[in-house]
Amino acid sequence: GKTARITRMPLNLLRTIRNIIRFFQWGWNVSDRLAFTEVLASGKPLDAPMDETYKAFDIDKSQITTLESYLQEYFNRITKKLRELDYQQNKGKKKKEKRTPFKQSS
Repeated sequence: GKTARITRMPLNLLRTIRNIIRFFQWGWNVSDRLAFTEVLASGKPLDAPMDETYKAFDIDKSQITTLESYLQEYFNRITKKLRELDYQQNKGKKKKEKRTPFKQSS
């Protein structure tokens, strides 16, 4: 794979850009995404113990899938489907591209 290109910016600059972009309708989506940078830059941990939650909702811990494994399974399914679609498209193209020595192309 390729290495990611990371650019670091001061948080105040991102806040200013977010506030300016928020005034334009075309920038609402960008502004919403920039709001998450503030959450990530806060330095607070984004995980929490779930044992109390499992007890409160009477859920067996073994029935819960981690986000990482769920996304991996999802990615594998999407990749498999894309390969199947590409195979079907290529198969269709090969049928169209078959030529016989008796026909002339116009």
